[in-house]
Amino acid sequence: MLPAVLVVMAGIVLTISSSGSRGKLRRYQAELRAKGEKLTFTELAIPPSTNAEQVASRAVFISPAIMSGAYATNSFVRPAPVPCSLMEFVSPGRARVAWGGELWLNPDNGNSSKTNIHLRIEWADFNRTNAAIAGKLEIYKQALEHPTPDTGWIYQNTILTATSGPPRTFMRDRPLAYGLVNAEIGELHRGNLAGAVTDLHALAGSAQLYRNEPMLVHQMARVTFAEMGLRATWEALQAPGWNEEQLVALQRDWEQVEVMEGAERGFLGTRAEGVIIMENVRRAKGQSFWQIIPFQNVGKTAMMMMNKTPLAQFWKEQVLPVTYKATSMDADELLHLRQMSEFIDTVRLLKAGRPWPEVSLINSNLWQRFEVEVSGDGIHSYWATAYIFPNLSRSLQIAVRTETLRRLAITAIALKRYELRHGHLPSTLAALVPEFLHEVPMDLMSGKPLVYRCNADSTFVLYSVGEDGKDDGGQGGMDLWQGADAVWPVGKAR
Repeated sequence: MLPAVLVVMAGIVLTISSSGSRGKLRRYQAELRAKGEKLTFTELAIPPSTNAEQVASRAVFISPAIMSGAYATNSFVRPAPVPCSLMEFVSPGRARVAWGGELWLNPDNGNSSKTNIHLRIEWADFNRTNAAIAGKLEIYKQALEHPTPDTGWIYQNTILTATSGPPRTFMRDRPLAYGLVNAEIGELHRGNLAGAVTDLHALAGSAQLYRNEPMLVHQMARVTFAEMGLRATWEALQAPGWNEEQLVALQRDWEQVEVMEGAERGFLGTRAEGVIIMENVRRAKGQSFWQIIPFQNVGKTAMMMMNKTPLAQFWKEQVLPVTYKATSMDADELLHLRQMSEFIDTVRLLKAGRPWPEVSLINSNLWQRFEVEVSGDGIHSYWATAYIFPNLSRSLQIAVRTETLRRLAITAIALKRYELRHGHLPSTLAALVPEFLHEVPMDLMSGKPLVYRCNADSTFVLYSVGEDGKDDGGQGGMDLWQGADAVWPVGKAR
């Protein structure tokens, strides 16, 4: 008698708890809607471009069968080229010019800060490799003159959109970026600045591919290619022979790449993915429930129920899903929606000028709270949220670093333009406005303008104060992010 009473009482308690969670979820959804938040893909998505040039670009990068979910499988080139080591620091605040001496390749995306593995190659071999793919590279360079802003995917609020498409074609796009980097370095080594500028233009275009897509994978791919292109821009700015027209075009290219806008868009898309997955979890029954949430995700319960007895199967396919929906579904969806919305707000704080150390602390606290909550409170099980929630903290840090590099690069280009026109460097960055810059770029790390000083030897120091938010006078490290400050390096030939 007593066990039955306890079961009934437990059921009543859980039902009351679930009812309270449902009310909180509905109120929070209403609050977001009242603020003008877009919670679904159909609200977020921009219709595919009908611009003829962009449609032509899309056809080069994506199979026409995309509407049915079928993607072109041909890669740009196989095996993928290994990119040059770009902006490789040789001492604090000083980096080796890749095209000016011995040639080193870097298997890790051309980012010398990520690995100590470098491959030395002779220039003759390098040039032959570049020549072998030059014809195919030219096709893609033409398509990047007007890079498609979308994949052509028609977004709907369906589980197919949330889990199956449209994927980023990394098998082609990443080797393409590597090929462009190597082509640029080869042109610079030969003294062909005009050819290198053309390759840089295409690299900036690769960072604009699929810019309207709300999926986080597309936006983070853009960040990756932007970082490669910006490091390649540093390499090119160390070369002589620039003219105003070339610098204006290069500056315009990078001014059009909005990294933080893309990060926010990707985070919004991730929230929409979660909303769709949660809706489908609610409707799923039996085995289809576990096709959305992997059974192993429920932890110890899964380990106890992995056997194939009829009772175990009944427990797995009927009891567990029904119990979860009755007791935890609303709380789980509320946790995901609230956590995603608060992460989105951190991007908006940065865009509004709040310094990175402050936002980073907020972000870290959010993640710590999330990890505590998702482990369960003794009543609710956050199965769906634990499975589908990505590591947004790392994604945001990568985006912030790349956006900082972008602002440094734009400022360095404007300084070169000023020097070219006036024969000397400006005394302050304010002198660049409005002739060379609309405004002095803000440092995301401090919420204040980037720091600059002109040296007596006609060189300059340009830097962000770094992730601690403290100005250490331009003390660089052995990479952009390893020093006290993030210093735009001085070029040094090996």
